[in-house]
Amino acid sequence: MTAATLLYGQNWEDSAIEVAALKVGPDDRVIAVGGAGCTVLSLLAQRPRQLYAVDRNTAQLHLLRLKLAAVCRLRPGEATAFLGGAEDHGRLATFQMLAPHLDADTAQFWNRHAEKIQYGVISQGRVERYFAMIRRLLRLIHSRRRTEQVFEQSSLEAQRCFYHDHWDTWGWRALFALANKKLLDRVLDPDFYQYVDGRGLSRSLRERAARCMTTLPVGSNYFLSWILRGRYGSGEEAWPDYLKGQASAALCAQEGTLRILETDLCAFLRTQPDSSADKLYLSNVSEWLSEADLGPFFNEVARVARDGATVCYRALMADRPLPASVGSLFAENPAESADYAARDRAFINVAFHVLTVRKGLSRA
Repeated sequence: MTAATLLYGQNWEDSAIEVAALKVGPDDRVIAVGGAGCTVLSLLAQRPRQLYAVDRNTAQLHLLRLKLAAVCRLRPGEATAFLGGAEDHGRLATFQMLAPHLDADTAQFWNRHAEKIQYGVISQGRVERYFAMIRRLLRLIHSRRRTEQVFEQSSLEAQRCFYHDHWDTWGWRALFALANKKLLDRVLDPDFYQYVDGRGLSRSLRERAARCMTTLPVGSNYFLSWILRGRYGSGEEAWPDYLKGQASAALCAQEGTLRILETDLCAFLRTQPDSSADKLYLSNVSEWLSEADLGPFFNEVARVARDGATVCYRALMADRPLPASVGSLFAENPAESADYAARDRAFINVAFHVLTVRKGLSRA
């Protein structure tokens, strides 16, 4: 798989959790994994002093630049439709209008992949195409009408009753057999999760989906809407935060504070001065690293972060603890982390961690 392969059209992580946990302010210098750009843009809308978006995948960074251009130069509903969240038959013409506002490499990349623009870029990642296959099978289990009824329930109690009485069938449960590590390795890249075994993933994801559909409001859950319907709901409340009108003005004002860097996160951290970062969003980096590399990586995170900085990271398949060698550099309130995880509308992740850097603890 090449660095120009679009793996994700959307971040399958609830950026509202990162925004709440990191509490980015106007004096903050932020380091973030680029991914599909959704979380980066949600953090940028908080108006930090500087934000570094780092990713080694060229295609993902081109996607981030395109999303930023669309949000800044189109009205919120137009940007959502252009990117693929709602119906739009004029995407190629819109892209030609946006192209002069992109750097030459990004404009050239999307000109070479005009079909992704035409179909809506947020639907064109390998993960989104995997979900499209799941939806086709879902139609054999639940009708389109029943799927729409998921989003029509008026209360959490109604959601719970509908889920248990009408949705949680043997076919729905069987569908999660397709959520296994071998298949996900083919969808993404075997190197991503080579250090976790993924045992019990299908059952775990089914349990997380049940929690999401019975304990969190589904009407505004754009993750669930995309997985089940292949589109966002109508109205801003059912869109990702970066696409909402409130965010667009902030993002336009912040364009100059965003630096997009094509590099490995570990390599980037090694170039940064001591105590120079205030907030760090690391996605699920702990699953990408070997046991031998995990300690040195988090040691580097602690070096680059200032004392008292906030760090957050996730886990998809396996919640690996921090190595004992770096444990004294970070403090975590497990109840706080668990509370954030329970509010996560993207049921894909098994854990969410919020750490506070405490350099003084290592000298105690």
